[in-house]
This record gives sequence, C-alpha cells and structure tokens, in this order.
Amino acid sequence: KMSGEGAAYAEAIAKCLTDRVSYVRVQAVEAIAGCGEIGQMYAGEVCRAMFDGDSRVRLAAIATMPRLGARGAAFAEEVASLMDDPAPEVRAACIRALGNLDSPEAVGYLPTLLQLADTDESDAVREAVREAATSMRAIENRAGAAAAGDSDRDDDDEDLEEARAAALAAARQR
Repeated sequence: KMSGEGAAYAEAIAKCLTDRVSYVRVQAVEAIAGCGEIGQMYAGEVCRAMFDGDSRVRLAAIATMPRLGARGAAFAEEVASLMDDPAPEVRAACIRALGNLDSPEAVGYLPTLLQLADTDESDAVREAVREAATSMRAIENRAGAAAAGDSDRDDDDEDLEEARAAALAAARQR
C-alpha cells in the first residue's frame, strides 16, 4: 500500500492504463490497487482493463478488482462476464476474483460457478470454483446471520470452521 504521498500520483498512474506498452498497463493496474482509497476511485478504469487485448493486463485487472473494496465489488457483473472467456487462466482468475469480492452481488453467481465445476475442462478453473464457492458460502452465512440479527462471535467462528472444513474436504478429493 502506498503512502499518502504515493497516492497523490494515482491520476498519473491511471493515465498509464491506456499506454501502448502492455507491461506499463499491467504495472499501472497493480499500482492503482496500492493507492488505497484514492485508487478505488479508478475502479471503472481497472474494469475496462479486464477487457484489454493482452491477457497479462486482463489477468492483473481481474486480480485487482477485489482489492478495490466496495467500488471493485460494484463490477461483479463485469467480472462474472469473463467466466465464458476462451482462456482457462482468465476464467480461473475471474472466478477467484468473484470469490474474493466479498459482496452479495458476487455471491449471486454461485449457482453459475457450481455449474462450471461440472462442465469446465480446466483443472485450474474447477479448483478456482471450489475455492470461490467456499468463500461465497461463508459470505452467505454471514449475511444470513446479520439479517437474522445474530451477530454472535461464536456463530461467525462456526461458519469459518465450516468453510475451512469444506475447503479441506475439496482439497482431499483431488
């Protein structure tokens, strides 16, 4: 994370998102995430980078979206649209990002992810689905507990333990 002084350069960094050189665009995407709250203002520009012609830029942008907080989570639909990408590494990154967005909007894609687990040919995609599904179920559980007015720490601990157990079971199935 950048200091306040580094964040002052966020606008200049954001301009590099459209540089002709893909390496510069990758570095700009990653630097935006390091700008903290100021960097979050550029979530829309980072979202556009998810559709860059260079897969390295796309992968960096996808991985950055969860680091942009609520503003990154607002682009859950755009992130999810990449589940159909022809490149398995992009599909896997998109699925991991959805699992890390920590938002109810992203959790809405859980049924689609579970379908991918049965149909996608890529082992990396199927593994990403298992990880994301575990995260999303924990988010669902927290949201359900909050909606019910149950904010007991013990229940949160139980949800976390259930998510860990599910992840461990999935890892053992491999």
